[in-house]
Amino acid sequence: MTWGDNFEFEIVFTLADNFATNSNWPVLAELSGGNGALRFGPYTAQNNQFYVDGSLAKDDVKTPLVLTTGTQHTATLTVFDGTVTLKLDGVVAQTGTLKDNLSGNINNITLGGDNGGSYRLAENVYSISAYKVTAAPTPTPSIPEPT
Repeated sequence: MTWGDNFEFEIVFTLADNFATNSNWPVLAELSGGNGALRFGPYTAQNNQFYVDGSLAKDDVKTPLVLTTGTQHTATLTVFDGTVTLKLDGVVAQTGTLKDNLSGNINNITLGGDNGGSYRLAENVYSISAYKVTAAPTPTPSIPEPT
């Protein structure tokens, strides 16, 4: 895959009851290569809310999603036409836009930290997948306000 492709990366995992980390911003997974990186995880400095960062301009988190320990979760990172969407268990956690100057191949997928060995996180991974996509992610249905 390259930074110019439309792709999706998915990881199914659990965090141990007393998961260990060496940072306030532990990384569940990082995709890197060329001149960019995207990483995401439970920011312990924000009560384990799910965030994405790296080579993107990110939008504010509108609905904080919290990872719970001992529960199996599915995290999905989708890049479509430069728009980044991070979902936790099918619900949008955060969105953003890739930086314009990104180029090259995505040739590293690092689990439980970043490519440089920082932001370590103990996790149990059940499956990962990465594939190109041809359609934009479907929006999460909204719940209508009561009248």
